Amino acid sequence: FTLLRSGGRAGMVLPKTAFSSQGLADWRRELLRSGSVESLVTIVNSGQWAFNIHPQFSIALAVITKGQSPPTRISGPFFNKQDFLEGRDRGAEWSNDVLLELTESSAFPNVGRQDSEQVLRTMRRSPSLVDWEHLGARPVQELNATSDRHHFDHENPSHPVTVLSGRGFNIWTSFTGEVFATADYEIVRTELLRRLGNQTKLKKSAFYGLKWPEDFDGTLPFEKARIAMRGMTNPTNTRTLIPALVPGRRILPHTAPYLFMPKRNESKEAFLLAALSSICLDWYARKFVESSLMNHFLNAFPIPEMTESEATDRIVFLSGSLAAENPEFEDWAVAVGVPVGTLKEEDERNEAIYELDALVALAYGLDRAQVEHIFE
Repeated sequence: FTLLRSGGRAGMVLPKTAFSSQGLADWRRELLRSGSVESLVTIVNSGQWAFNIHPQFSIALAVITKGQSPPTRISGPFFNKQDFLEGRDRGAEWSNDVLLELTESSAFPNVGRQDSEQVLRTMRRSPSLVDWEHLGARPVQELNATSDRHHFDHENPSHPVTVLSGRGFNIWTSFTGEVFATADYEIVRTELLRRLGNQTKLKKSAFYGLKWPEDFDGTLPFEKARIAMRGMTNPTNTRTLIPALVPGRRILPHTAPYLFMPKRNESKEAFLLAALSSICLDWYARKFVESSLMNHFLNAFPIPEMTESEATDRIVFLSGSLAAENPEFEDWAVAVGVPVGTLKEEDERNEAIYELDALVALAYGLDRAQVEHIFE
């Protein structure tokens, strides 16, 4: 880019992650502030129809220009040559200012249709997760699944604690039956408390500036119910964004980050869980996530505002009722104001989930045509 003269252009073939990864955020910002991406076409190399490289790689074909700021046209992703030839010159147009602000890292979305751009723009009117309701929500990785294994994988523990990976939970399901490991409560708690002492001093930490035990009510985050997220995912899965409320005394490795909220409010947490579990936000996540749920994506995900309304109350009630599956969630359910274990039958749960999806779509301000587009 620095070698181009003003008004000059260059064609580039890059991994799609060049336009979404945190590591190249500064390059994208410089590109958008000092020039533009005239065209960004993404292809998925299924069957190696385009290049003799791994067939699962997503590839970006970009034309960049320096010293000019025309709209960026994003087309694709295309999965075969015929669709590529027919659609490469069509797509969704984005202004540089919008692309700079979509995520913390100025990542480019996988949005190749103008109607998709309009839906995404409507959802972006809602505040980002990191700013939502002044909760200070931040994703946290508790322990590394490999390098920290000796801290949480113990034989014959005297006080066993279940360790869950991302596969240990699912949407509206706190436990799938898959156990990653079993830890000894005293050993893992001692280690997490030791780390907390360091993390409260690190500015980049979600715990920075907090004091133990007064700012934690005397309990570590893993000892209370919390929202966990499946970290390893991709946009071709049935669902890309997979959150769940997991009960206290569950350890989560880095493959399942959780949301820490220093200003915790369980009713707001129930509302947040409903938004994170919605098909609307899953559709949004697919426009950015490539292979894992990176923090810079999650922090920027839009969450509808909690207005004082019957719809908001209904979202909290349904989400709380779905999440409070059993007595392990008793304290959380009491704080939300919902009973425990009331939605047990599959038909009842599905009806509640369908209603929640509709209510969350309304909370985002989406109209009927936009919701139908999401479900296409």
